[in-house]
Amino acid sequence: MLTNLADTTDTSERRCDLLILGAGPAGITLALETARAAPQWSIILAEAGDLEPSSQAELELYDGQSTGTSKYSLTTTRLRYFGGTSGHWGGWCRPLDAIDFVARPEAGSVGWPIDKAELEEHYRAAHRWLEIADDNYAPARLEAQLQQQLIDFSGSRWFQNRLFHFSPPTRFGDRYRADIQQSTQIECLLNAAAIEYGYAGTRLTEVQLGGLHQQRIKVKPARTVMAMGGIENARHLLLLQQLGWSAAGIQSDKLAHGFADHFGLSPGVLQLPADLVYQRTGSATGPVMPIITPTPEALTEQGWQNACALLRIAPAAERLPGSYSQQPALGFSGAETWTYDTQMILEPRTNESSRLELTSQRDALGLPGIRLCWEIDPRDFQSAQDIFIKLTHELGRMGLGRGQVKPLHIKRRLQAASGVAHHMGTARMATNASKGVVDANLKIFGTENVYVAGSAVFPSFGYSNPTMTVVALSHRLAEHLIQA
Repeated sequence: MLTNLADTTDTSERRCDLLILGAGPAGITLALETARAAPQWSIILAEAGDLEPSSQAELELYDGQSTGTSKYSLTTTRLRYFGGTSGHWGGWCRPLDAIDFVARPEAGSVGWPIDKAELEEHYRAAHRWLEIADDNYAPARLEAQLQQQLIDFSGSRWFQNRLFHFSPPTRFGDRYRADIQQSTQIECLLNAAAIEYGYAGTRLTEVQLGGLHQQRIKVKPARTVMAMGGIENARHLLLLQQLGWSAAGIQSDKLAHGFADHFGLSPGVLQLPADLVYQRTGSATGPVMPIITPTPEALTEQGWQNACALLRIAPAAERLPGSYSQQPALGFSGAETWTYDTQMILEPRTNESSRLELTSQRDALGLPGIRLCWEIDPRDFQSAQDIFIKLTHELGRMGLGRGQVKPLHIKRRLQAASGVAHHMGTARMATNASKGVVDANLKIFGTENVYVAGSAVFPSFGYSNPTMTVVALSHRLAEHLIQA
């Protein structure tokens, strides 16, 4: 059932088995999975926005200050309406790699308190939610013609080919609206942002919902899941900290620290055989994007951060002279070659100085404003360039081509860095409150009934887009809530 809080005349107090704050991919997945598995439960799904994209006044509720070496937009990277940020998602999908769950201090990765095996069945479910038919990410599953357009790394201990798959992309607000609307267990309240909280001891006892209208409603939930996104989740947890809730996760030094986003680097060009395909392309089972990545052994041995490389035809100004690739002395076979610009997606290090803070300003709902200090560790760029240099050496050893490395200019890179709206790390999963905010089941340390869903809980990040892992974790959380 869908109810617009701005228009309803029923503002009586609600009680429910589960209150979910936020109707994006995490919240919608969680609501529907829980409803299907626990038909006796009553569920309230509270969405701060409406069914349509936000007005300027609504987006201003997300505005705040941005500081740090790299400036960040707090409004354009977020959407405030039913379906959440799936409304501007490009559909890129792949699970995190097994090594992304491992603590690797040399690469700035704190690791997860679970391993990838714990998520495998939930990743399979995420493929169904994201409407992806194929869950095989090994290029060997590609048809022969496409495999021939990839570099054969079978004899390399340093690099390998992997794949991204693509969701249509699934717009959760469109794709699952009817399911929510037809559910007799789920009441989805629109224009219903969390604006006040009540707690007693270790329990969150009530949440007041409201919006840019006069209506207010009080909900008393048995369980609450914050699924408002990596920035807004942290903002509301900081509010609970400011209110004085003594729960260990709320008071953790890690709360709102370690904010991260993915970003790119173009470290140089490669002169390689013609007609390679390391961009989005069609395949027999749907669109894919082959990528080049370091092997797990190389990452462990070299201490690199994880990364992947895409290749595109370089602009004319960057192309190497045709005669260059005709010189056997440089390792070329004489066959046709192209100049490819290399675009790398980087795994950011966990950086404690990259953080969110509350300000003394108040928004139109009375909530404290936020300040985001996005700090990128310079070693992120250095790691990516080191990987690229090793790739050029390996391609030369294989007799396939050569590379040209661009100057790094780290200060300029830091100032020009641009995030891609992957808000991660502000309420990280850990083994205890000295290391994070939520436990392995996403419950806030020191609380009985409050959980966090979404990429805020990522302790470390890999290079993969977070949506698939967010949906997998939500599927896992639904299972846990029902069994707890």
